[in-house]
Amino acid sequence: MVKKLQFMINSKVKSLFSILVSLLLILILLHTNAKAQNEISDSLRHNRNKAVGFITPACLIATGVAFHYVPALQPFNQFVRDAVQINLFGRTKADNYVQYLPSVAMLGLDFVMKEHSSSFGERALSLSLGYLFMGAGVLCVKDNLRLLRPDSSAFNSFPSGHTATAFLGAELFRHYYRHLSPWYGVAAYTFAVATGFGRIFNNRHWFADVVCGAGVGILAARLAIMFSPYIRSFFAKRLSLFKKDNTSVFLSPMVEDNTAGISFSMRF
Repeated sequence: MVKKLQFMINSKVKSLFSILVSLLLILILLHTNAKAQNEISDSLRHNRNKAVGFITPACLIATGVAFHYVPALQPFNQFVRDAVQINLFGRTKADNYVQYLPSVAMLGLDFVMKEHSSSFGERALSLSLGYLFMGAGVLCVKDNLRLLRPDSSAFNSFPSGHTATAFLGAELFRHYYRHLSPWYGVAAYTFAVATGFGRIFNNRHWFADVVCGAGVGILAARLAIMFSPYIRSFFAKRLSLFKKDNTSVFLSPMVEDNTAGISFSMRF
């Protein structure tokens, strides 16, 4: 009787234990599934935000192309040039220097301000990548399309390299200092717009060249912002071997059965 009762208790305990384990596994699976769904949702949201960031430069580039190649829109280039130059006389070389102001300010403020959301190296890397993307895009299009400038000085009008440079710096400036105030971005983009205006005023570019150049500059900046973390991570992993602070070596005696020796391990 006692043995039978003990067996019955043990069987009930086992059944209860099995139920609890099953419930625990179900909860773990549900939690894992929910976490995976959240991670997928966050990843999709992050990718969607990145994709949205490319809409503006894509629209600007498409607008520039349209105003150059759609016959119904081409007269607008002449209209804008005439409107800009109608009451203005002379020429200025200011746009040759203003185009670099946003980029210089983005790096130069590092020596004035104490609080930053990023390091000087991060911003310098993004700027270098941006110039690489922007330069490759502008030169490739200029050399292949070979459109005549308004002043007939050369066949490299489309797109505007000066404007692309200015908007590249303006977008990077806005991105890295947006946590302080949106007015930093407004100021940077004011200089970028002034550069584009100067290119039309000096009769060096059409309206379509400037609009497309702005799109190329913003696109190059956002590509640089997107790829710079991967490049930093790539070099950081390979350079970490040469940093003493990240490398440690352990030596310890080891005795096992009738064998004695030294255990060696290295962490990096």
